[in-house]
Amino acid sequence: STVYTSNGIIPDNTPPVIDFLHIGTYGDESEELTPQENAVEIGNSGRIPVQWAASDSESGIVSFMAAVGTSLEATDVSEYTEHPSDINVGIPVQLQLFEDIGKYFYVTARAMNGAGLLSEPLISSKIKVLRANVAGVVTVGHSGVGINGKFQAEDDTITLKFDGFSSELCGLLYYEWAVGTNFAGDQIQEFSTAGVVMGEDGSGVSQTLIPLDLGVMVHTQVRAITACSSGIGQSTIDSFGEAILVDWTNPYLVLTDLGQQTNGATFKNPQSGDKIYQYDPSTLVARWNATDPQSGIHNVRYYVGTPPYTADVQLAKLTSKTSIASNDVLPEATGRPNILHLSVFNRAGVETFLIAP
Repeated sequence: STVYTSNGIIPDNTPPVIDFLHIGTYGDESEELTPQENAVEIGNSGRIPVQWAASDSESGIVSFMAAVGTSLEATDVSEYTEHPSDINVGIPVQLQLFEDIGKYFYVTARAMNGAGLLSEPLISSKIKVLRANVAGVVTVGHSGVGINGKFQAEDDTITLKFDGFSSELCGLLYYEWAVGTNFAGDQIQEFSTAGVVMGEDGSGVSQTLIPLDLGVMVHTQVRAITACSSGIGQSTIDSFGEAILVDWTNPYLVLTDLGQQTNGATFKNPQSGDKIYQYDPSTLVARWNATDPQSGIHNVRYYVGTPPYTADVQLAKLTSKTSIASNDVLPEATGRPNILHLSVFNRAGVETFLIAP
């Protein structure tokens, strides 16, 4: 026969006791109640931050049960759900703003011991729900620099604008910003208030003079410091600017074909000083090669004039192609020169200009 032994059954017929139930606290902090309403204020983040503890000397605490309602011990918002015995827990529930419904909320908690017994319910302080913290928008660069904000030509300046930070729950104290070479990094500039200028409408501008390497990706971050504590210091609201590439080099531009010979072939690689004659008066033929290894080509602008730097034959046109479309330019056919002007722009806004022979 086989004999089995066990550690025996430990009787436990006494329910556990909840030692405390706090809303929105960390560590040894105590609840901060509003002086007039005697309520705890939290943001509408979709979770209620709860700190609780219970005791049971026989079988220990295995979990907590929690319900949420708009009155004492009510469950009209959320029925009882089970949560781990951790001291800090977030109860997932979406609560309406106090400004919308004018109601407070209450958490009712019960602890469960190893024998499955529940404690007497303990009700939290009343909870007032405010708007959660809002991260602002960070825009890198300033007007006239770069194309669509992803590139810049300056090699010694970082400029950004920020707007839209708000904290009804905590209030904002001040702003810091950092610059790095990777997301959320601060290798170029650690978090600092230096260079931050605030506007009357709550928006701000930050600028720093610092050397930037060609081809480096610059990442920026703005941090609003609030009046609330996070348990390890003041809580913050962080927002990130779009990464930008530094490129101050001129794009490469060379004219490869110009004009049309009587046999239909073009004149290859025309050089300054060349005199090119064309028999066909119906169109101007031109092709070019434009590249930029850093930020890439944004577009090409061309125009045609009889004297240099004029556009009396063809007004300026933008194109993403590498040639003038057939019949796009009607040349001046009275024996006067048709002078092609080309400008290529990279995505950092740097231009290379060329006048054809």
